[in-house]
Amino acid sequence: MGWPVYLAISWLCTASTSSSESAPTVWVDSYAGSDSNTGLTPETPVATIVQGFVAVKAHNATTMRLAGFHRMSVTLSISADDVPAGLVVDAWPGRPAGRLSGGVTISETNWKAATAGVYTTVVPPEARAALPDEAAIYVGEQMARRTMVRTPTLHWDQPVAGNVDAARGFVYNSSSIDASWSLDPASLARWRVNAFHSWVTSWHTVASIDPQTKTILFEQPAAFPYDSEQLYCSQKRWYIEGVPELDLTPGTWRIDDTGPEMMLHYVPAPGETFPADVTVPVVTQLITVNTRGSASVTLQNFELEHSANGPCSHSTLSQGHSWSVRGSATSQAQACDSDEALGAPAALSFSSCPKCSAVNLTFRDVGGYALEASHSPEFRANRLAVLGAGAGGIKVLGCVNGTVSNSWIKTFGLRQPAGVGVVLSTSANAVVEYCDISGGLYNGLGGGGPNDTAIGSAYRFNHIHGNGHESDDGICDFAGIHIANTNSVHTGPSITDNIFHNITAFANGGAGIYCDVSSVGIEVARNLVYDVAYSGFHWNVNPGIPQAMVPMNVTNNVFIMDRDNSFYAGKGPLSAPAVTWHGYSPAYFQKNINIVNSTRASSRGAWWGGTPCAQNEKQIAGQQIHGARRPQTCSWDFGENLVNSVFQDNVWFNSTDQHSVYTSTFGGGCAFTKTSCGGGATQSCSCRSFAEWQTAEAATSSLVRVDPQLSGPLRLVTNPQVLALGIQPLTGLAAAGPNWIPDVSR
Repeated sequence: MGWPVYLAISWLCTASTSSSESAPTVWVDSYAGSDSNTGLTPETPVATIVQGFVAVKAHNATTMRLAGFHRMSVTLSISADDVPAGLVVDAWPGRPAGRLSGGVTISETNWKAATAGVYTTVVPPEARAALPDEAAIYVGEQMARRTMVRTPTLHWDQPVAGNVDAARGFVYNSSSIDASWSLDPASLARWRVNAFHSWVTSWHTVASIDPQTKTILFEQPAAFPYDSEQLYCSQKRWYIEGVPELDLTPGTWRIDDTGPEMMLHYVPAPGETFPADVTVPVVTQLITVNTRGSASVTLQNFELEHSANGPCSHSTLSQGHSWSVRGSATSQAQACDSDEALGAPAALSFSSCPKCSAVNLTFRDVGGYALEASHSPEFRANRLAVLGAGAGGIKVLGCVNGTVSNSWIKTFGLRQPAGVGVVLSTSANAVVEYCDISGGLYNGLGGGGPNDTAIGSAYRFNHIHGNGHESDDGICDFAGIHIANTNSVHTGPSITDNIFHNITAFANGGAGIYCDVSSVGIEVARNLVYDVAYSGFHWNVNPGIPQAMVPMNVTNNVFIMDRDNSFYAGKGPLSAPAVTWHGYSPAYFQKNINIVNSTRASSRGAWWGGTPCAQNEKQIAGQQIHGARRPQTCSWDFGENLVNSVFQDNVWFNSTDQHSVYTSTFGGGCAFTKTSCGGGATQSCSCRSFAEWQTAEAATSSLVRVDPQLSGPLRLVTNPQVLALGIQPLTGLAAAGPNWIPDVSR
């Protein structure tokens, strides 16, 4: 249902002419063209992009000039056979810009006023398969996004009992399902259940409901069972879309397929002019390009809009990439709940397409990701604008030497909140640079790769801000950037010269920089982090995943911790340290500015926090790891995590109170008291008094309780005493983000 039909050009053209000495250009204009034309001159353009590609293949053209509005009824699939000499699709100068839409328009004249402000129309045949799974319709000239009617957020009671798969249901609260609702199969078929885990949500269709036991069972298993430890942030939240008995509220819609025709009912939003044209997305992927490594394709200077999110049963994870920042996204994602929403389809996808490019493209209101590139060396995405996405912005998977640059990602995660602004995964020596990413519910940047597959990759000069929700549609455990290079033994990715701010979460999470799953060898330098709910720098170790002895390098960053959320505020004054350090492998922490402010945020009493090695590792100390050895002691003494690390030339400042007792947590000590180091080994805890630590820090040229005197929006250091440490003001951050502004108007 709703999954695209693929239109391969080779099906339409079985023979081609000999190539001429000068390859021709194909001209496409939906307004002035005709598919009976040759398309070989500006005076004889074809009308449709499909016919344009037929002409490209027939004449071995290497350029297509595109103009006008093109409604895609199926996915356009481009193969090496279609573009044997490579192809550039570009704008036709002086003609209306090319726009590709995966939507079907319902004319304003087709709407009829019903009762109580409800308008109704017959669903066009071409939209009937897609609409039951669709997240949104788009109303009027401004294409206002409108969602299906739903319940308020509910809370289930407990996992299912007995031999029932805990991933396929739970016991609901007695107040969640109204006794007047019909539970017959036809009614339940219209329900869509969204249930929260910690960093994903699962979308289910309903198999059955037993009102006696209050058990709801689903057709699709969730990635995380409902008795899983991965529910720590969920608070058992869930809601239901499409219940026939729910009253429509302003700006919501539902379908009714009980009669001879499928009907769409809609109540306009306040102030909305209606009746109006309404667009229903129906095509999941607008264009796919796979040249099998033999030709390059460049798509540039046009727009793509209104791709459908598609049914969860058609995850794209099966297309050859299953690694995510948390180590694996190998769930079949039958409930649209893969980590980083990697299973979500992309409106435009490139695979096995070396040196292919997407340049100056605008994506509006796409159902999954805007763009995916996989296994395409030297792939280039430049000057893209993603303006509204059901999952994420751009995912680059297994593209050695790839580049994503100078791009805007605004408003994403609208259907699958685990979508990421830009994912750069298992792509050695690839780069994400000069991007602005905002308005998502999860990571702004994500990726990395295990076993050194992310070696040499870089995230630099990006501006990440305004991500995460504290409201009950939010999720948890993420950051401005969230990467991992698990089981790697060489120097890994670099995170340099970025700005991260205004990042929060429903509960735990909302960090600035998050190196996860026992990462090692990552360079973190010259970043500015402020206005985030959790730590500026968070280094995590997963139990059972040992760390190789490749040093982390955290240098010349500014971490300003002056915000929290209700979750951390409720956990006490030490709950959100400026730096959270679970690692025990070697590291350098040098020339960093660390500021806390517990007046503005009550949880910000700690400069430093973390857990001892023994809490994360249950294996024998000194175990052989990739030819290196972990520290000989792996104990409950947090200080021993740091025996192979270097801390020097740092600044520690409490802008609330120069004499706060809370800031006695620090690098080289621990956030525990001497009676709570854990494991009963209190006699070996290395926690020192503040005076002891201050003396130790002075020996490393660090400054304690010295105001760095930050100035301006880039928080530039001005204190001569701090500058004398060799800490450099972050003047280079003036170049962070794109060098252009997207046109967000319609």
